[in-house]
Amino acid sequence: MIGHITQKLTSYDSLALLREYFLQAKANDHLNSTGANTSPSDLDLTKSIIGMICLDKTDFSEIDHFQTNRHFQDALELDHLPSHAKISQWLANSSTQHEKQLRAMIQHLTPSAEQDAINNQDTLSLLQTFSRLCLQDIAQKELAPELCTAEASPFTASKRKQLDELGYMVIENVLSEEEVAQARDIVLRLAQWEEEQGCAHFYGNENRLQRIWNLLNKHEMFREVIQRPVIHQVMNHIFDRPTLHQKYVMHSWAANIVYKGGEAQMLHVDSAVPEPLPQWPVRANANFLLNDFTAENGASLVIPATHNRPDKPSPADEKSPDLIKVIAPKGAMVVWHGSLWHQSGQNNTHEPRIALLAGFTASHLKEMCLEEDYTKVVDQDIQDSASPLLKRLIGVDFGIKKGALQKPPQW
Repeated sequence: MIGHITQKLTSYDSLALLREYFLQAKANDHLNSTGANTSPSDLDLTKSIIGMICLDKTDFSEIDHFQTNRHFQDALELDHLPSHAKISQWLANSSTQHEKQLRAMIQHLTPSAEQDAINNQDTLSLLQTFSRLCLQDIAQKELAPELCTAEASPFTASKRKQLDELGYMVIENVLSEEEVAQARDIVLRLAQWEEEQGCAHFYGNENRLQRIWNLLNKHEMFREVIQRPVIHQVMNHIFDRPTLHQKYVMHSWAANIVYKGGEAQMLHVDSAVPEPLPQWPVRANANFLLNDFTAENGASLVIPATHNRPDKPSPADEKSPDLIKVIAPKGAMVVWHGSLWHQSGQNNTHEPRIALLAGFTASHLKEMCLEEDYTKVVDQDIQDSASPLLKRLIGVDFGIKKGALQKPPQW
């Protein structure tokens, strides 16, 4: 048994980050390998123990659960997964040479580590030290959002409570004033450029709304923004379930412009599945405001707590007295559950109202739909010559929105 750690990894994706630290620490150079093809090497044993520690598995017997689950083994690139009995035997028989090798790993990773501290540690303590140093560095580099401390995150306990109870929340100052101005300028230039290229996506009764799809391709700023830890702390919370698998994927990253006179949407949910809606989360949205959202310019409207309902809204619900406007300042991130009843309002001002819209979906839905990603694994010549039916079956051209494939100038 080992003691609990203050921070832990919560997914196989995050666990795979440890591979980089084994490379940095030159683990292959410092650890002896048995060279056997049928049993774990010292390196496999070391990786496995550190992986368990970083997952905050306090009892190494839990590793036996991974014997029928290759994800742990694949994440750490183990040749052989050791059993609990093998780990216990290895720790019990660890030698001075093992401890010397582990100290060399730690010192290579962090040369500033206090020599006296690690000189007095036994094998298990050295493994815990290595794990702690890795977790600290991963957290500092913001590589795994679950390692960001609550004190450093604007996603506070009160925000979590509001999100859970009401189905939505606002976090201010996610984007700075300078970032808002830059993003707004880029979006407006993209909107004009796509219209000039004839690939702009207008919608609404009078085409007073415009959507710019595939922001990942449109500017490096959008690739940076979508990776900010606070977004993924929120999504990890919404989609949390007892698994080490990836919990969510991004299904859309677009900009939305509501021009002067742009009409309100119908009241709707984003979880486009049949009723009754499931109790587990299907979708969630994170919206980044590039204007103040006001009562005049079409701020989003929501009916709080409807994310817990199994039904979808009807036209009559648009007159509900419970419908409220989400008034928030530019730079804020507004998040809501995909099953929350909501709509955008009408813009009655002269200025376009702009937001960046990030949509996320429970990853197990993608795993079911794309157990084999045919657009990647089927040869291109077969896709090109496929019948319309076969193309539909394998998803050729599915999800390609107007303007999504247009590459803009480098601004």
